[in-house]
Amino acid sequence: MKLFENKTYTLLPYKDFKLFSDAAPFPSADSALGQQFIEKANEALKSEIPQLYASVYRRFTEDGNRTDFEDAYFGRRTLLRTLLLGEITENKNRYTDKIIDLVWLMLEETSWVLPAHNHQEYSLIAEDTKYTPLPLNYDGTYNFIDLFSAETGTLLSLVYYFLKDKIEAKVPGAVNDRIVYAVNTRILAPFLRLENMWWMGKTGKRPNNWNPWIISNVLLCCACAEANDMQRSRITHKALRILDAFIDPYAEDGGCNEGPHYWSEASGGLMDIFEILEDLTGGCPEIFETPLVYNMFDYIRKVHMTGNYFTTFADAAPELYKDGLPYVLRMAKKTKNAQLYDFAAQLTPTLQFPYASRGHNYRIFKNLCTEIPAQTDYTPADFDCLPNLQIAVWRKGGFCAAIKGGHNGESHNHNDVGNCIILHNAKPIFIDIGAPTYTKDLFSSKRYEVFPTASEYHNLPIVNGHTQKVGADYRANRFAADVDSGVVDYTSAYGDETVRSCVREINVTENSVSLHESIKANGEIQLQYYMAKQPQMLEGNILALEGVNITLPSDVNCSIEAVPLTDAKIIKNWHTDTLYKLVIVGKNDIDITLQIEPEI
Repeated sequence: MKLFENKTYTLLPYKDFKLFSDAAPFPSADSALGQQFIEKANEALKSEIPQLYASVYRRFTEDGNRTDFEDAYFGRRTLLRTLLLGEITENKNRYTDKIIDLVWLMLEETSWVLPAHNHQEYSLIAEDTKYTPLPLNYDGTYNFIDLFSAETGTLLSLVYYFLKDKIEAKVPGAVNDRIVYAVNTRILAPFLRLENMWWMGKTGKRPNNWNPWIISNVLLCCACAEANDMQRSRITHKALRILDAFIDPYAEDGGCNEGPHYWSEASGGLMDIFEILEDLTGGCPEIFETPLVYNMFDYIRKVHMTGNYFTTFADAAPELYKDGLPYVLRMAKKTKNAQLYDFAAQLTPTLQFPYASRGHNYRIFKNLCTEIPAQTDYTPADFDCLPNLQIAVWRKGGFCAAIKGGHNGESHNHNDVGNCIILHNAKPIFIDIGAPTYTKDLFSSKRYEVFPTASEYHNLPIVNGHTQKVGADYRANRFAADVDSGVVDYTSAYGDETVRSCVREINVTENSVSLHESIKANGEIQLQYYMAKQPQMLEGNILALEGVNITLPSDVNCSIEAVPLTDAKIIKNWHTDTLYKLVIVGKNDIDITLQIEPEI
């Protein structure tokens, strides 16, 4: 659906605009949270400002490394945000000089676009992989907005909004005027001028999280740093029309095909936009009354398993949102979703400390003005299903389980049609390994050569030497789930005539999970199940792992193999440098059941 088609909004004049118009006051200097901001700002005051070297920028085109430059790039921005929070809280002008230093350095950066997105400065087609070693914006021409150039614009706009009087008193004209000029030249003017940046949704390809993520930042730049009321209206209405290209392809269940990590950028970005729009207009509650919006926000509750574990399908870490979900509390209140509110309250600690985040500046600041309720006695449903997206989650007794259908052309996907995840008492049993460190290869034609995005690194079979293929044509043939069981036929994901049938059935009770695997093929079949810890092999083909017994048929040929890890991100996520996998080998046809029960 096109939520904003034919809609026109009357914006408040710039002089009447107020940021966070419906929020509680900002934490005071003598509050516990305010004291934390001042403490961190004092540390930032003593910190060296990271330097951005041309040699480090170039590494992306030379060896694919993007993290070294990004660490310094985001380090600058984190310092600035920390000092800004400290100055807003303390209000003694102690941090303004260093804020000016940081702002000036960021204004001097040739481009705010990351090396990993630099090719899109010069070609507006997302699939073009002709990167340039260094940005070519030295002539002042800006033809592309990426995620983090937009976020840089918002951070500078917030400095301008909150501190322009203090900055003007220290450096009349130069800094404030240049912030406004840079935000206009690099963000707002290209946004109005250009129509075919790939994330705008006009290339025929479904836009992903980049669309709302960038639009939320464009709107915040407009709200804080654009004083011309006519321009404010033009930018806002163009942003909403482009946003419709993101909303329109969503199915009725509101499922995010980018997974629970990028949901915070996708539907989370949508919430940021709605809140900024309310600030700009003085309130438009009708935008929250759409059933699709309700379901898009509720997705995150449905794919939650237990603790900080979510269904780690697509690019995601096994545990997410350790700092809580205060903006989801606001989603729940706006959409009148009591279950979502209780869920978010349970996962959100009393004090928010936002320094781990490197973006979504509106959200970070408004979270600090959000009243956090006492943690609730939220009881999750036994079963949740997203039938269009084809994900089902069961939570019974100590067991949590999830299965996935879908297809292999989803955004940020891994080739994982038919994959499953099983936990017991919040301990992983069969895992989804999750996203690796981001490199150039991961977002290229080599993506499925990078551990662990290929299907062979999931709880899926290698059939007659074949793994699943890439693209939306390779999908589940059938997906069905109810409160007790689910089934996914994922034969077509292999796209090979020698793979005659792949069907997985799952049954979940309070006392057990059973996986029934039916594979028919011409040749060898190798079933694989990944684990975070080494299981103990007991007599009778029984594995002991994390308080459960996994019982296999007595006649199957099975083994446990170590999977050494070299990726620093995966090692950190799983707190180990070695994973393990159960391997079951057969030929032509396999028809077996794995029974998982608590140890007696």
